[in-house]
Amino acid sequence: MPLRSLHSGNAAPTLSLLLLLLAVPRGAGAAGGVAAAALESPLAVNAAGAQLLTPIKYMAMGRAVFYEVPQPPVRGVVAFFHGCAHDASDLWPRERCAECDGLPEEVAHTKQALARGYAIIAIDAADATTRCFGVHTDRDAVVAILRAWLAQQGLQSKPLYAVGVSAGAAFALKLPMETPVHGVVSEVLGVLGEGWYSENLGAAYPPTAYISMPRDAKTAERIAANLEELRGMGVPADAILVHPDRLTDDYLSNRSELISPELSAKVVAALLQIGLIDGAGTLLADPRYTKLTWRAQLAALVPELTSTGDSLRADASHVSELLNRAYASHEIVSDHFTACLAWLEARGSVPLAGLSAQFAAVQLPGPRLRDLCPHRLHMLPMRRRQAATAGGQPATAVAALSALDTALWAVPAVLPVAVQ
Repeated sequence: MPLRSLHSGNAAPTLSLLLLLLAVPRGAGAAGGVAAAALESPLAVNAAGAQLLTPIKYMAMGRAVFYEVPQPPVRGVVAFFHGCAHDASDLWPRERCAECDGLPEEVAHTKQALARGYAIIAIDAADATTRCFGVHTDRDAVVAILRAWLAQQGLQSKPLYAVGVSAGAAFALKLPMETPVHGVVSEVLGVLGEGWYSENLGAAYPPTAYISMPRDAKTAERIAANLEELRGMGVPADAILVHPDRLTDDYLSNRSELISPELSAKVVAALLQIGLIDGAGTLLADPRYTKLTWRAQLAALVPELTSTGDSLRADASHVSELLNRAYASHEIVSDHFTACLAWLEARGSVPLAGLSAQFAAVQLPGPRLRDLCPHRLHMLPMRRRQAATAGGQPATAVAALSALDTALWAVPAVLPVAVQ
């Protein structure tokens, strides 16, 4: 399909676009059916009437598409582009979707998007071997799929945020040149200037938030260059730096729903015995690339992992992903996603790091990532959040203003008002 036909506001819809509109299913989730318990509370179900975190899957242009829309009002849309060796199905938990991998950092993104009132759509890359996104192999299909889906869902007027990890982040950064995008979140990737063409949009390029891991110096330098380029064009751009974590006894159980605190402690003890971490819980080598055969040794030392369904395979394992996250060289990061959404809503008019600190302290319902809930949170309007936090009693202020915020949610804005 010619890309130009998708961009022309006056052009008649092409046959392919019409077929895509018809292909988008309206009802059953990928897990098939609605649990009776999910109907007990309207907060517990999505727009399709299924239990929250139950995606709908369909095939379009030779690739799988997964999506979920929360109960109205819908604040906007998150289009998520996975990294190499991953799939769109990573974003939903196994218990709601039999074919989903439900990796912890990805599922945490979905929970935060739904809790903030965003529909989320994830599309598989075309390359079934590398499973990497590429602008030439995926651009036309993704644009067509997004346009058809947005039209079918009646979400064309809502803000569209492109969120990507690694190669998916490179794709997300280039997507605004192909179709209207209101904001971008790029996790652990910056793009080379000569292949970006961001100057074609100039100041019209959307606000862009980066998650950068300084341990990967080359990528961090590229992200810094991207920030300089965007800011030079007058585009709001900011970054959060993510540094290594220590592998405490409860690190894995704090982030993964598959792993109990007891099992987490056993895994950490085994990794110390194997030599992958030291006594302080510091990873001594990159778990993705080390020659140490830690996966086989860990499976032998902690056979209980088998009962969780964790394969320990790279890019398909909770433990593997979380060790990469702790090492902080190149991995998806979910800790700051709510802050990134709030920053995009504010059109990049407040410091991203400050928002991250505020949301971590006020908005998350528990200290553990695994405790994130997809139920709609009544978000405090940004300027009132600042006043509440400055007052030293954010919880009290949030409760007092909940009625006002509920009314504010009833009239979702296409473009949020900048924070003053």
